[in-house]
Amino acid sequence: MSAPTHPTQAPAGEANASSRFVARQPIFDSRRTLVGYELLYRSHQAASTSAGGFSSSQMSSSTLVHGLLDIGLDSLVGKVPAWVNCPREMIVSGALEVLPPKRVVLEILETVEPDAEVIAAVQALAAKGYTIALDDFVGGDDWDPLLKVAKIVKFDVLPFDPVALRPQLQRMRKYNVKILAERIEDQDVFNECLKLGFDFFQGYYFRKPEVVHRKTLPIAMARIAKLMTLVGNPRVGDHEIEAQLRGDPGLSVKLLRIVNNAASGYNSVSSLRHAIQLAGRSTLHHWLAMLFVSTVPTSSDVEREGVLVALERGRFCELMALGKGRKEQADPLFLVGLLAQIDEQLGVPMDEIVKQLGVTPDVGAALMGEPGPHTPFLAVAQAYAGGEWETMADVTSPIGMHDELPELYGEAGGWARNLLTAG
Repeated sequence: MSAPTHPTQAPAGEANASSRFVARQPIFDSRRTLVGYELLYRSHQAASTSAGGFSSSQMSSSTLVHGLLDIGLDSLVGKVPAWVNCPREMIVSGALEVLPPKRVVLEILETVEPDAEVIAAVQALAAKGYTIALDDFVGGDDWDPLLKVAKIVKFDVLPFDPVALRPQLQRMRKYNVKILAERIEDQDVFNECLKLGFDFFQGYYFRKPEVVHRKTLPIAMARIAKLMTLVGNPRVGDHEIEAQLRGDPGLSVKLLRIVNNAASGYNSVSSLRHAIQLAGRSTLHHWLAMLFVSTVPTSSDVEREGVLVALERGRFCELMALGKGRKEQADPLFLVGLLAQIDEQLGVPMDEIVKQLGVTPDVGAALMGEPGPHTPFLAVAQAYAGGEWETMADVTSPIGMHDELPELYGEAGGWARNLLTAG
């Protein structure tokens, strides 16, 4: 782990969306060609050189979850490998095997004790194709089993002391490893490390860690919106919806309750799939919308008004589809209207929301303002809600509706207010 750490207090969490911060520091070869990025946990965006005083296990776990899974390897490191710090807990637990072997370098931290359990786990990882690096190496003979499977050994060269380094570097010659000099801070040290035969180089001389930041939807909202997308897609079978619900016991319980309350004539529900079938896609879609709205932060009247407008716009889009006899578009259009300004409410770019939710291409096109079957209906809803009367003739022409709109809009507003009051 090449960046020095200094305790710092992380700011309070954001109410609207989860922030993901991961710092990355480049690694170069002797020709200054980029060969990878070391990923480093950061508690907030300003702390490009500070890890916030957390334990190595906390930092590494956070880097893995937030960086590799939330932000994604391609966004973080492109085509070069991500170098990930690995504390003991992650090595022996098997958690590292979720990572693609060809895309990562696993750095065994210097604080890890090379006991029998660790050695066996690292040997198993190496056998599965993972590249093993030993971080800040100062180990004795007990590290010999790990040196035999490692491909890279990192040495801290700050402060630079060639007399102390030479015995360790000479020892490396009997192993099939490349050596990396980390914490290089000036040209002179870099030149000396080249002379000593180092293969890879890392440090402030090249670049300080750069924070990569991404906001994500709160987990509860993302789960519900993904379910709404599945429910609204006629090509998705009930078994796929059931599989998603199985992974969320809280949502499953709520579904069973609402079906038991709504489905008269049935004494019991035999399974989640039975509950989905009893509720029906349209009812389930609207129920999920209510749950979605309940997860949006509404600590102020401004936020509550945003939720009301989103529901109103979603229902308006749905009613227009039904009014045109396009029943197959009703549920997707409800989702389009609901999410149309969610980027402003949560502070998350719309392209990221579309990507995170995995919406259908037609829904995504409407949300991104691109041509598609749902886009004209959303244009009408937005123009009508915004009082843009001078453009109404233009936006209503593609869908062939005009005189019906006041009644539909009034019905949508009443439905949205009733839903919020009931919730």
